[in-house]
Amino acid sequence: MDGIGDVALIIVVDDESSEPITVPKHTTHGVSVRCIRRDTNGGPAAARNTGLGAVATSLVAFVDADCLPRAGWIASLLTQFGDPNVAVVAPRITSVEPVGAADHPVLSRYERIHASLDRGTQRGRVRARTRVSYVPSAALLCRVDALKKVGGFDEAMTIGEDVDLVWRLDESGHTVRYEPTVTVGHRHRTTPWPWLRRRFDYGTSAGPLAKRHPGALVPIEASGWSIATWGLAAAGHPIVAGAVVGATAGMLSGKLDALSRPMPVAAQLAGRGHLSAGRTIAQGLVRPLWPLTALAIVVIPWRRLKFALLTAVFAPSIIEWVRTRPNISPIPYIALRLADDMAYGAGVWVGSVRAGTIEPLIPDVTSWPKASRYTRWRTNKAQP
Repeated sequence: MDGIGDVALIIVVDDESSEPITVPKHTTHGVSVRCIRRDTNGGPAAARNTGLGAVATSLVAFVDADCLPRAGWIASLLTQFGDPNVAVVAPRITSVEPVGAADHPVLSRYERIHASLDRGTQRGRVRARTRVSYVPSAALLCRVDALKKVGGFDEAMTIGEDVDLVWRLDESGHTVRYEPTVTVGHRHRTTPWPWLRRRFDYGTSAGPLAKRHPGALVPIEASGWSIATWGLAAAGHPIVAGAVVGATAGMLSGKLDALSRPMPVAAQLAGRGHLSAGRTIAQGLVRPLWPLTALAIVVIPWRRLKFALLTAVFAPSIIEWVRTRPNISPIPYIALRLADDMAYGAGVWVGSVRAGTIEPLIPDVTSWPKASRYTRWRTNKAQP
């Protein structure tokens, strides 16, 4: 608790644990501590809403029980609230090894690199289908009025309630920011089954989130031109694929006529765009769509296409290992990366079936100036 910092009050919510929680009346720094025990177990959203209802200040910090906040983290985020439109600011959640991590050193090292709650080193505004598409509620600093205005956390959700909250805040006109220069430690799972189960559980939130925010979660987002380029290359027609790249560069150059030499710039932009789309397609094939990818590898008779799909499955992890050189041998690293993606992807399918939607499994084929499915939904929602 002492790492939380100098605050008006610390509220500990006991969500009907099997053994009632006991807390000191004050921290070592003299901050008052209050414990609220719920009569029924309602999950993380209900527990946070219970705490929110007991807050009398304009700002509230949420900190999960498995987090290790560092002194000064709240003060470091306060300046962001000089903008009255800011509703939430999230620190970076970094991995801290729990007791017993030495029993599974490879998984522990992998989790330090690919912690599911770590949103990276680049700050930004949080919005669906952007570079920082969500932030976890493991640690958040929030404006109380803004949270109450949108109804707080959705208690019907036991997984993904944090993603839903920040998206609702963004869709209602508030700003959610991610500030990675401020960090909060989080004890990660280091035993295989609980680790895989947690990844699977995260995936199950895709269905409920897609019902609440149509278009916000898609397995693949790419232009028809990029899909055609990679499809032709996979089918063994690299020359035709190159012609498509050239055609897109030519069309793009027509929109850059203000430049003295638009074609070189257009060619560079088109090439980067197709490469980025290739990474997105590969990630979609090995993460949410992996059951279809595996079926295609087994059923499709064309060896060239099988090879292309296998390349899409393994190449990203191999390239990532070569680029980052983690303290893990390549075979265990690739195996853990695939297990990570496939566990999440299995959860996406189960969550979609439970929610009665296939929205998270439908690619979004975009083409400028046509907006994405999510943007179109937001626009229609905002109209009276």
